[in-house]
Amino acid sequence: MMVIFLCGLVFLILIRTVKNDFAKYAREEEEAEPGLSDESGWKQLHGDVFREPPSLMLYAALYGTGWQLAVLAFGVILFASLGRFHGEVYEERGEMTQSLLATYALTSVVAGYSSGSYYRQFFNTPRRELQDSRWQQTMIFTILLFPCIIVGIVSCLNMVAMYYQTSNVLSFTVLLKLMGIWMFISFPLAVLGTLFGRHWGGKNTFPCRVNTYPRDLPEAAPWFAQWYFVIPATGLLPFGSIFIEM
Repeated sequence: MMVIFLCGLVFLILIRTVKNDFAKYAREEEEAEPGLSDESGWKQLHGDVFREPPSLMLYAALYGTGWQLAVLAFGVILFASLGRFHGEVYEERGEMTQSLLATYALTSVVAGYSSGSYYRQFFNTPRRELQDSRWQQTMIFTILLFPCIIVGIVSCLNMVAMYYQTSNVLSFTVLLKLMGIWMFISFPLAVLGTLFGRHWGGKNTFPCRVNTYPRDLPEAAPWFAQWYFVIPATGLLPFGSIFIEM
């Protein structure tokens, strides 16, 4: 209920902002000299929204990984919700973990497709196509980004478990099985998704034309637009909803 309330609050704020922008544009059209008015909002930013990011390869990898994790979360939640059709989720030990690993391996095609299509959108012109020589590196980076982070975390936890001689140590057989799932299922699906994304999804063009020169950022910004306020404020709503539930 709290999540629905917060989503509705954000929706109302966006609707109010968009209405104010449209009302302002309508007033500017009625003025004799609209060029003298101070523009703000989408009208001022649309020429820089779809500009190529400085680290395109990293951004494309994060973009694809984010889509994969979103689909992964939705799939696991759906699997748990439909428990009565395939047996209870906690009927067997490790059933949820197995479903998580299987869903991650199958959703690797989503990561490859999203990353490949997004990267390809910036190389639609013939001149840029000649420079398109790093899509293979982007594909490999997308495939290795999240697994490398997980391997680092699991290795540290496994070393701590071995030091304290607990029963949570992952055996060599389990690690070998995980490596096999990644090599023979996740990796090929990610490559296949990247090829599909490049040839079908990457041909789309952006809805707005990008300005030739990037717009300068304002030197002086109010306190609520500074990073030290924006970073904690953006995480306050989701943290508050989870904290209340717990």
